[in-house]
Parts: sequence; C-alpha cells; structure tokens
Amino acid sequence: MEHELVTKFNQWLEVKNITRTCPACGAEHWAEPQQVIAPKRFTGFLWDAKDPQPTIETVCPNCGYTAYFRLKSMGIAWPPFR
Repeated sequence: MEHELVTKFNQWLEVKNITRTCPACGAEHWAEPQQVIAPKRFTGFLWDAKDPQPTIETVCPNCGYTAYFRLKSMGIAWPPFR
C-alpha cells in the first residue's frame, strides 16, 4: 500500500480519536494496513457490483480480528487520481 495512504489513514484515526486497541482481545499494536479492498455493497437482497465500497482493512496480529474503514468516510478518493 502506498505510504501516503497509510499516513492519511493514521492521521484520520488520530483526528477521530480512534485507538488501535483490539475490541476482541485487547492487544494494542495493530499491523499497518496492507491493502485497499473494494467489497460489493449489500443492498438488501443482492450484492451491488456497481457501487463498490473501497475500504482499508486492518488486522490484529494477536487474534486476527479484522476491521474495515471506508475511504469515503476519510475523504479519500479511490482509485487515487494522479
């Protein structure tokens, strides 16, 4: 993952006062996010492939608990325009 995106993500977590404490096991050292994924959005009965929701996936290295944060909520456009 691009260093700039990881930096923006970490800054966003800090501004929102989101801690890196795992809600499942209490570990406090999450791994840095490795990828952006774009899961399809569930619209009640169907998965909508036309409206993907790009997210950053973070994983607790202790227990494997996984958290997802939407890039749109962070004000980050994806894919990044250059």
